[in-house]
Amino acid sequence: MAKTLYEKLSEDHVVHQEASGTMVAVRWWLIALAAVVFAGCNTAEGVKKDVAIGVEKTGEALQRSGEAVGNALNRTGDAVGGALKKSGEAVQKKVE
Repeated sequence: MAKTLYEKLSEDHVVHQEASGTMVAVRWWLIALAAVVFAGCNTAEGVKKDVAIGVEKTGEALQRSGEAVGNALNRTGDAVGGALKKSGEAVQKKVE
């Protein structure tokens, strides 16, 4: 049976509506995907900044620790050196 012009236009309209619904769904999925990717990039940047700050603070702490150990070794060296000097002087006096 032959379709009337109205029936043909109605079918085209229904197909167009279904395609539009699909396009809207695809568009929303693309927007959601873009938002997730953007958030992921932003999070990655935040993590990079946090790591950089952590590394900087760790480096500063290690530097301060190194200086403290160096100072302690210098004081220990001075004390040992002073003790050896006194021992040497005592031995020298005994020898004379």
